[in-house]
Amino acid sequence: MKPTPLSDLLKPPSLDAKLEALKQYGDLRMPDESEPPILNPPVREALHQLMLELSTPPEELALVGVKARLRGIFDGPPGTGKTTLMHHIAARLGLPMLVVEAANVASKYVNQSAEQVAKLFALAREVDVVLFLDELDALATNRSDNSGSVGQEGNKVVIALLQMLDRHDGMVFAATNRRDIIDPAIWRRFQVQMTVDLPEPEQRFAIVKRYSKPLDIDDETIGRISAVLEGASPALIKNVMESVRRDQIIGPKLKQDMSIVAVFRRIAASSAPADEGDQPPLWARPESALAYLADAPWPPALPKAA
Repeated sequence: MKPTPLSDLLKPPSLDAKLEALKQYGDLRMPDESEPPILNPPVREALHQLMLELSTPPEELALVGVKARLRGIFDGPPGTGKTTLMHHIAARLGLPMLVVEAANVASKYVNQSAEQVAKLFALAREVDVVLFLDELDALATNRSDNSGSVGQEGNKVVIALLQMLDRHDGMVFAATNRRDIIDPAIWRRFQVQMTVDLPEPEQRFAIVKRYSKPLDIDDETIGRISAVLEGASPALIKNVMESVRRDQIIGPKLKQDMSIVAVFRRIAASSAPADEGDQPPLWARPESALAYLADAPWPPALPKAA
C-alpha cells in the first residue's frame, strides 16, 4: 500500500470534509432540498421582510445605522413548520442549514456538553452554514441555583451558548415550543422572535392540497378534508394525506372498502394526534366528521404508471 505523502496530510480539510464533520451534530440540509412553507399572513409578511433584509447590501442598511439581523427564534406548537420555514430562508440565500439536535450536543460526562457547543460553533465558523438549534429548550433552560451536577452542567451549557452567540458572525436561528423555560439571556440574544401558529383555514386548505398530490382530488373534497382537520398542525396534515395516498394503493390489494368514509376511518384509527390542546374534528367528533365527508366527490384519480 502506497503511503500518503506528507504534503497531502498537511493540507487543510476540504469544504466537503468540513460539512461532513458538522453532521455529527445533526441533519445537514442543502438548498435544493427545501420546499416553500405555507404560512399564515402575519408570519408570511414578516418572513418576506426578513429575507429582503438578509439579502440587502450591508452598506445600504448602514445608511440608517443598522445591520441585518442574523439571530432569530421561532416558537409555536409542535409540527407547525418552523424547521421548514428556516430551511426555506437558508435555501433562498443559497446556504446549507445544519439542524442541530440537542441529543448530539448534550453529553453524559461532566463539562463535555459545553465543550461540544464550543466545537460546534468552531466548525460552523469555517463553513458558510446556517445553524438551526432545534428544540432549543432542551439546551437553554433557565439557569438553576441547583448545586448538583445536573444543574451545574445545564448552567455551563447556557453560558457556553451565550458566549458563542456573542462571538459567532454567521446566521444562528432556533426553534422551541416551550418559550416559557428558555433562559431569558438566551432569548434576548435573538433579534427576530416570531411565533408560528397552527394554520388558518386558507393555509390549511393549501397544505391539504399540496400533500394530496399526485392524487387528483376535487377541490370540494379538499375543502371538506381541511374542515375535519381544523386545528391540525402541518406535520399532522402531511401524515394524514400521505396515509390517504398510501391507502389508495394498499387498500384495493386487501379488498378493503375504498369509500371516503372507510378510508378516513382507517386513517383516524392509525394516525392519532398528540394529546395536547383541542383535537381536530376527525378525532374529537369522528362520526360527525365522517358524515361530513360522506358525500364529497370520491374516489380520486390515480396517476398513470410510468
